Amino acid sequence: MDLRSFFPRRFAVKQPLSAALPGTKLRVSPGGSIHQRSHSHSRLGILGGLSCVLFELFGGGAVPSTKTFMAKPGQVEKSWFTVDATDQLVGRLASDIAVILMGKHRPTYTPHVDTGDFVIVTNVSKIAFTGKKWDQKLYTWYTGYPGQKSITARKRFEKSPELILREAVRRMLPKNKLGRKMLSKLKLYTGTDHPHACQQPEAIELGKKIEASD
Repeated sequence: MDLRSFFPRRFAVKQPLSAALPGTKLRVSPGGSIHQRSHSHSRLGILGGLSCVLFELFGGGAVPSTKTFMAKPGQVEKSWFTVDATDQLVGRLASDIAVILMGKHRPTYTPHVDTGDFVIVTNVSKIAFTGKKWDQKLYTWYTGYPGQKSITARKRFEKSPELILREAVRRMLPKNKLGRKMLSKLKLYTGTDHPHACQQPEAIELGKKIEASD
């Protein structure tokens, strides 16, 4: 019994047999399906055979292999940088510091390894906010009892100026052990002096200074 006589639309061949590609043949399965098979690339199929032919015709050869560099702990040598926070906006400065602490400024950045550098920030007591953020920005935390405690940015700045910048940087780092290790490389000082002169830190400019209109 020929199934093609009962289901003419299912087994209809849209292209004539003469349109078959050179080196191929048509095969009818026991179920009545028509397949096009290549002699030279029977395992890859017709599409695999065409890809091999095109690759050989248009610039065939060995495909260059590339490997992604993955740093190991302690493999990347760390540097020291110093930044003056005078009249610097907290958010702009914190985002640039977080990039250096994570190591994203290096071509050898590895997400699961600490490849960042040390950052020393001086004159933290002279950082700035735009608008009315000193009085409108709230820092909240949970103590374990019902309700939450909150404090404005101005009151926190009066108690401990370095906590403003440290908290901004912490929220831009990974929330795990690796992030806490990165945050430990941030050194904050309210004045211009710091005890890291023996590391010979390099002075760089980060962030954006507040303008007169702000």
